[in-house]
Amino acid sequence: MSLFMPPISPVKDAATGKTVKSATLTPLRTMSLEEVYKLITSNERLATLTLAVRDAALRGDENACRRLKQQTLPYVTPCGVFSRPPEPFDPAELTPAEPLLDTYPGQVSLFCQPVRSSTALSLTFENHTDRIFYHGDPPDYERLDVELEGHWYTVPVKPYGTAGVGTETGPGETFTYEPLLEAGYGDLPDGRYRICFGIWDVTSRGPGCRSCLWKIIT
Repeated sequence: MSLFMPPISPVKDAATGKTVKSATLTPLRTMSLEEVYKLITSNERLATLTLAVRDAALRGDENACRRLKQQTLPYVTPCGVFSRPPEPFDPAELTPAEPLLDTYPGQVSLFCQPVRSSTALSLTFENHTDRIFYHGDPPDYERLDVELEGHWYTVPVKPYGTAGVGTETGPGETFTYEPLLEAGYGDLPDGRYRICFGIWDVTSRGPGCRSCLWKIIT
């Protein structure tokens, strides 16, 4: 919590209406809930000020009650970083996703594992074939799709730069990486997504693509 000292609104001269003291806009310090409770229950000066506000209320003097609250009492507010959740996707504004290729069913695998949150992922590609697959490092053929109303749509990617290079995953090898979701897509709304890990069959020079699904929970 943020502790602000009085006044919480500008103090104006009764005769001229000019501001003689500005409202406090910068908190004195942050406080825990335990500290707020202690301030309320054990500070004698604050108890005296609070009693004056209550007496004015009991007398029915609303103006005095309001003035005392605004000019004599400190106040606390929640502090932190506040943000709005991202807007949900509109299918009308997205492009239907192209069908995913499954060139090597049961022979190559892609696994997702959350690392820091549901949107920070670690992906592991496993090659169970006798072929060599080329891909970027980080992969530059990946694509993100979102499921809306039973259909898949491609999420637009924002331009961003990487220093990726080409690499290969041979027979029996694995490749693990963290996709750059935040850089390319920003904050994603709740939903069901799939990411495509693009591979190129070096042996036959044919493209392939594997995908995996995960659900973002916020």
